[in-house]
Amino acid sequence: KVYRDNNLIAVTTHNFYQDTSSEVLPGKNYSYKILAYNSSGNGVFSSSNNGFKKLLSPTSLTATGNLSDKITLQWNSALGATSYKIYRGITPTSLSLIATTTSTTYNDTSVSFGVNYYYKVTSNTSITESESEILVTGRIKKPLPATVSRITATSGSFSDKIVLSWDPVANAEEYFVKTNITNPSGSLTQFTTTPNTSIEFDSSIILPGVSYSFSVAGFNVDSGPGLDSPIVTGYASLLAPQNLVASNNEYEQSIKLTWDSVNGATSYKIYRGIGDDSTVLTMTLIATVSDTEYDDLYTDLTYDVVYKYAVKASSSVIDSDFSSTDSGYLKIPI
Repeated sequence: KVYRDNNLIAVTTHNFYQDTSSEVLPGKNYSYKILAYNSSGNGVFSSSNNGFKKLLSPTSLTATGNLSDKITLQWNSALGATSYKIYRGITPTSLSLIATTTSTTYNDTSVSFGVNYYYKVTSNTSITESESEILVTGRIKKPLPATVSRITATSGSFSDKIVLSWDPVANAEEYFVKTNITNPSGSLTQFTTTPNTSIEFDSSIILPGVSYSFSVAGFNVDSGPGLDSPIVTGYASLLAPQNLVASNNEYEQSIKLTWDSVNGATSYKIYRGIGDDSTVLTMTLIATVSDTEYDDLYTDLTYDVVYKYAVKASSSVIDSDFSSTDSGYLKIPI
């Protein structure tokens, strides 16, 4: 005769018994004893011994992060469990106990943005803890990045590049940079991404003297890109023309000027002063041309007078510095 907690539950002719009753809850301690008997009657009770059914682990564990401050764990209850232990780590092998609850949900609020956390949950009673074969990950999603509001592009500070820079914004892991460099007259398109807060556009992709537009948006993998920043413009300066030469006593009808072309220039401005000792500060703009030569006609000049010249390269947005100066004079007719 088999007794559980002093109640007769079975009679068997064997020397073993499996208690499969639905009344037996997992994780709960039960006291068992045996009484032998025959046709003559009952013998003496055996000593008692305790046993319990294995406690099953929770099922269907999930971890869901929100966009603010917590990761919510949910699972299905385990029969017989009186509480649940929650374990967490930043690697699958570094889990440690962080909480015990009687509920089948738990809000983990001691977490940081953008960190992947690993979780497992075990069932518990006063005498045993289940295994946990389920390991899930969760993270708090970063909110949408703030809009970049302070953004600048250099305008003529360099002749070989444009430097775009901006202040960092909250929740941005990197930045989308948009520009119209590939089509200066067109709309802005995404050019590159960078984790930095500045980027240089060098002479391999820009022309001096051309105005380009730029905007930046913060980005993170949880929420995607934020709003585009205000559009700013920038340009590289033009180099001053080199090798200016003015003719001396060569032509009766004009003083001929020549100089080297400047990358990015769409026109050239010619300045003239009277006297070999004149400077660019005293010179006057006399012409704007698209070529790299100019004939200063005698109708505006006087024989036996030395004139000094300088040239600037020009575009729609900027003029270069003055070239070096050179002097010239007309050939006196015989």
